Amino acid sequence: MASDRVGAIIKRLRKERGLTQGQLATYAKVTRSWVSLVELGRREKPEREILERVASVLRVAPEILLAAAGYRIGPMPPPEERSLEQILAEAQAVLRRQREEEERRRREEAERIREAVKQATDIVLAREQADLASFVNILARIFREETKLPPEQVQQIISEVWAKRREQIEQRVTEEAKKRLAD
Repeated sequence: MASDRVGAIIKRLRKERGLTQGQLATYAKVTRSWVSLVELGRREKPEREILERVASVLRVAPEILLAAAGYRIGPMPPPEERSLEQILAEAQAVLRRQREEEERRRREEAERIREAVKQATDIVLAREQADLASFVNILARIFREETKLPPEQVQQIISEVWAKRREQIEQRVTEEAKKRLAD
């Protein structure tokens, strides 16, 4: 019976997702007794719209639940011609493809973010190099006119101050990025 099959699939997917019958019912906007009756196979051919909401909550293609419930979906053979194992195997394959697609999208998004950060960093570094050249020229002029320290010591002082300042800037950028990402 088709209602037995859809009920078994819903129950298995619900448990895999770590949901209780009550949670699934709340998220899918049905009663807990509806979920219980379907899982037990005591509800004749659940409504298409409700199965689509349940599929959405369970993060599975609605066609899997619809086909298991006896709805005709594209070229798939009716559920009576497929075993529960075949239907579950199809459901697992769809879930695997969905997970793979989601992971691919995450990787692509991470790569887009990396590329944007690289581009922004390149712009900042180009400006920084121009500013650094001006900074070094100004410092050299000041130190030539106002210091009696050897050039090596002056260079060491500049390096220390620059490194500390750069660290402060990096820390501020990191903190600002965290704040903006949290908003």
